[in-house]
Amino acid sequence: MSNGLISALGSLIGVIVGALTSFLSQDRHWKRETRRQVYGTYVGKAITWLDALFRVAFTIREEWNPRERAPWWDHANEARVEVAALLGQVGMLANRSTRDRAMAMDAYLQNLHDEIFKHEMSSTVPNSDEMHRGTFHKLLEQFIAEAGRELRISRRAP
Repeated sequence: MSNGLISALGSLIGVIVGALTSFLSQDRHWKRETRRQVYGTYVGKAITWLDALFRVAFTIREEWNPRERAPWWDHANEARVEVAALLGQVGMLANRSTRDRAMAMDAYLQNLHDEIFKHEMSSTVPNSDEMHRGTFHKLLEQFIAEAGRELRISRRAP
C-alpha cells in the first residue's frame, strides 16, 4: 500500500513541477515577445513621424499654401499621438536604459516637430533633412542596441 502511495505522490509532484516549469517558461516568453512587439512598433511609428515631419518641411521649403500643407500636418500630428501612446507602453515594459533611449528619441522628434512649426509660423525655411536624419538615426541605433541587450537578441555585424 505504501508503495502505491509513494508512486502516486511522486507522480503528483512530477505533474506539479512540470506544470510550474511550463508556466514560468511561457510567462517569460510572453513577456519577451510582448516587449519585442511594442519596441518594434515604437520604432516603426517613430520613423513614420520623422518622415511626416520631413514632408511638412518640404512643403514649407516649396512654399505650399497652408491649405495644401494641412494634410501633411495631420499625418505628423497623428504619428505624434501614436508615438506618445507607444512611449507609455515602452515606459511600462522596458528597463531603465531602454526607456531612457526611447525617451531621448521621442524628445528629439518633439523638438523637431516644434522647430518645423516655428518655421511655418515665421515663414522661414527649415534646416536640411539630412542633418536631422543623421541625428535621429544615431538615437534610433542606440535604442535598438539597448532593446536588443534587454531582450538578449544578438545582431550580426554588418
